[in-house]
Amino acid sequence: MQAMCERDTLYTLQGNVQVDDAYLSGERVSGKAGRGSENKVPFVAAVSLNTKGHPCTSK
Repeated sequence: MQAMCERDTLYTLQGNVQVDDAYLSGERVSGKAGRGSENKVPFVAAVSLNTKGHPCTSK
């Protein structure tokens, strides 16, 4: 995780940026379902797109 964090500091999002949020979880037999579940972890992902709508891969 530290290596991924250090690599991410080399890049700056710019231009057309798309952001999405999601919830990550595993299966649980009991407990609350949906967004209020204590078994889910929210996270956000963002990506810069070039003029053709493809993810940017250079610094």
